[in-house]
Amino acid sequence: MVWRIILSVAIGYLLGCFSGAEFIGKRFAHINIREYGSGNPGTTNMLRTAGLKYAVPTLVIDVVKAVLASLIGMWLVGGTLGAAIGGYACILGHSFPVFKKFKGGKGVAAFAGVMIVLNPLLGSILLVLGLVLNVLVKVYSVVSIFGTLFAAICFTIFSGGDIPSIVFMWVMVVQSVIMHRENILRLFKGTESKIDPFGKGEKKKRDLR
Repeated sequence: MVWRIILSVAIGYLLGCFSGAEFIGKRFAHINIREYGSGNPGTTNMLRTAGLKYAVPTLVIDVVKAVLASLIGMWLVGGTLGAAIGGYACILGHSFPVFKKFKGGKGVAAFAGVMIVLNPLLGSILLVLGLVLNVLVKVYSVVSIFGTLFAAICFTIFSGGDIPSIVFMWVMVVQSVIMHRENILRLFKGTESKIDPFGKGEKKKRDLR
C-alpha cells in the first residue's frame, strides 16, 4: 500500500507541474505568461492577459490533469482516499512546481478537477456555478475563496460522510486563503481589479525591475 501511495503522489505531482497557462501562452498566444499581468501561471491571468480564447483551453488542461491524477490515485490506492491523495499532489505540483522554483498557480482549476472525481455530480454543479459567478461578479479572487468555502460546506453536507473528501475540501479552504493572501489584502484596500471575461485581454507586461 505504501508504494502505491508514493507512486500516486509522484505521478500526481508531476502532472501538476505541467502548466496549462505556460503551454498555451508559449505555443498559441506567443507570450510567457509569467511576464504578463500578475505573473501567475493560471487561468485568471491568462484571461486577463490574452482573453477568453486562450483562457478556456488553459482551464481545460488544468482541470483535466487533476482529473487524471485523481483517477490514477483512485486506481493505485483505491476509493476517494486515492483520488484525494493523487488530486492533492497534482494541486501541489501546480502551485509549487519543482521545475519552476516552486512558483506556480493558485490551483483553483486543478481543485475543480479533483472535486469532479470525488463526486461527479456535485463537483460538476459547483464548477458550473463558479464559472457563472465569475462572469457575474468579475472579481475572481472573491469567487475562488468563497467558492472553495461553499464547496467544502456542500461536500460536508452532501458527500454522505465521506471522510477523505471532506478532509480534502477543508484543507483546500485553508490553502485557498493562503494562496490568495495578496488578493485579500487588495480587497481590503479596495484595489483588487475586476476582469471582463469577454474582453480581448490587456497583454500588459509586468515591471520586473
